[in-house]
Amino acid sequence: MYRQKGSSFLSSLLIVMLLFMSGLTAISAGEGGGTGGGGGSNPPLLESACLATISNNTSTAGASLGSNMKLSTNPPTIRIQFATNVVDDTVWSNNKGCFSMRQSGSTIPITVSRIDSTVNFAERNYIFIKPTEALSSGSYSILVDAGLKSKNTVSAGKQQSVSFSVASSTVEITAITVSGVSNASTVVNGKTLQMNATVLPGNASDRSVTWSVTSGTGMATISSSGLLKGTKVGTVTVTAKAKDGSGIKGSKLINVTAEEVAVTAITVSGLNNASTVVNGKTLQMNATVLPVNANDPSVTWSVASGTGSGTISSSGLLKGTKGGTVTVTAIAKDGSGIKGSKLINVTAEAVAVTTITVSGSNNASTVLNGKTLQMNATVLPKNANDSSVTWSVASGTGTATISSSGLLKGTKAGTVTVTAKADDGSGINGSQEITVTKEEVVVSDITVSGKDDVTTLINGETLQMMATVLPEDATDPNVSWSVTPGTGSGTIDPITGLLTGTGVGTVTVTATNEVSGVSGTIIVTVNETVVPPVIELSDISDCWAATNIKALVDAGAITGYPDGSFKPDNNISRAEFAVVLVKAFNLESEGGKVFADTADHWAQDYIATAQALGIVNGYDNDYFGPNDLITREQMAIMIVKAAKLEDQSSETAFSDDNEISTWAKSGISTALAHQIITGYPDNTFIPQGSATRAEAVTAIVMALK
Repeated sequence: MYRQKGSSFLSSLLIVMLLFMSGLTAISAGEGGGTGGGGGSNPPLLESACLATISNNTSTAGASLGSNMKLSTNPPTIRIQFATNVVDDTVWSNNKGCFSMRQSGSTIPITVSRIDSTVNFAERNYIFIKPTEALSSGSYSILVDAGLKSKNTVSAGKQQSVSFSVASSTVEITAITVSGVSNASTVVNGKTLQMNATVLPGNASDRSVTWSVTSGTGMATISSSGLLKGTKVGTVTVTAKAKDGSGIKGSKLINVTAEEVAVTAITVSGLNNASTVVNGKTLQMNATVLPVNANDPSVTWSVASGTGSGTISSSGLLKGTKGGTVTVTAIAKDGSGIKGSKLINVTAEAVAVTTITVSGSNNASTVLNGKTLQMNATVLPKNANDSSVTWSVASGTGTATISSSGLLKGTKAGTVTVTAKADDGSGINGSQEITVTKEEVVVSDITVSGKDDVTTLINGETLQMMATVLPEDATDPNVSWSVTPGTGSGTIDPITGLLTGTGVGTVTVTATNEVSGVSGTIIVTVNETVVPPVIELSDISDCWAATNIKALVDAGAITGYPDGSFKPDNNISRAEFAVVLVKAFNLESEGGKVFADTADHWAQDYIATAQALGIVNGYDNDYFGPNDLITREQMAIMIVKAAKLEDQSSETAFSDDNEISTWAKSGISTALAHQIITGYPDNTFIPQGSATRAEAVTAIVMALK
């Protein structure tokens, strides 16, 4: 060692002192002493304190302890650094008890730990303090007892301490999940449903939320505690928003129903359809409640003695107490009075297995070598107490393995015997011989057809080709497609079989299985493109429904008159409207009823199709009235049925709502909701009024959108 001279020495000393002071905040009772390893008579003086992390016997320093600290980890790990080694085994048992932590005079429970200096010599001067619980905001002191010793057992001789304060910190909400109590997603109009908000993370500082509800097709109110009350039938969106300023929120769509859904039927059965229970044993009873959306599907269980007796728990667990029959009943708790019952036989002894039949899936008796086959066991009687089996396979000329669930895998070509043995101790077993084959099943025949058996297509358009491959269990049933020109031409996707016509005439389409070389063919005709004539109508240019009329005329759903007019203001008959509806919706013939007054009528087939599809009805079983002018309410009902729209509320706001037939109210409301049909400017609907051709065309076009 040598002495530095003059101001250079003082400058160096000043720098050391500044560095030392910058690393400490409110550290008292320190006397210097250097950073040596603890030799000589140096006392264990406290040098610095900071937050730290420990990994793989190494600590990493974080922020120095100070004022208004924000803790990223709570409780924190605090590293106390001394001028000498204080973790050597000779002093550790003394030193680990020399630390305490306080807040406002109260002792904070802590753990005191070290990193073994024999593992990491660089950690010999550090002791680690960790509170056992998270620190709240406030001021804290860590006290070091005067008896703390250095490696050479020299005591500090005086108490040392370090003080710091924790700033108020918050953990923000990151996610909110909204649900109804018991996961309910419906509430009866006028009734309430408690909404719940699940907040993440679980240690969020402020877990409170603000509730709100947004009207959809329905309406509701919600309290500050999340109690939702339906005020109008339809859907509403319930939202919970975090109060901590994070902006996080969660929502749930709730359906406000018109009335409570009561239980209408209960079917009682034993577990696995068992109808017997051994005396002294138990059987779980189940209740199937209908409808599935009943507001309260819970039931109350009871058992009535017959020739036998039993007890049953609130969850439906039946216990036989005397041999004979008992009747188990489940009654709905919703006040509907609906109940279901099941006669159960309490037997004196267990029902043993008497027969086991073994078969392969789909009755297969072969499995490819290296492939698998699911084996099944049919156990009789069906009410056997224990119908489980143990699977095994015995080698014959071939070998295989089998899993506990009966999955057989071939390992050598030949025959094996698969056995299922009853687990109930009866000794009953069943067997099936399975052949392990060494060759795959190849395709032997291919039949080619167009989709829906179509054998023609328009030039420039496409037709999906289909290939039926035999046998059905062929190992590789895939085919490749090709097309050969005849008098016409075409192209085909070799993988999907989508044929496109490119020249008028005939082409031959072929599907080939590459493995077997087997192929199938069909001749397809490519027809000329049909260009529909341009239809000009003389009297629709100024009509309000001109665009809609032209759309349906171009689609071939309706025509004008021979003189080139359309007559948009003329009324339309029931037969005419049925024909336009069937054509516009491309409805296929379904047979249907021929009414007495539609036989030999020009629209007979269209009316029959509409009747078969449930779109139209007659006035009675014999009379349809094809030439009667269709009313506006009849038109609305027929369109709603053709478009397969769900019924809406039967309420309307028309001033002549009372003139709407009862059977038509729901359909008209549905048509209004989907903007298919509207009322008149004076807020009337005129349900019994005759519809015009323009009105009929417009309503159908709106339904097709």
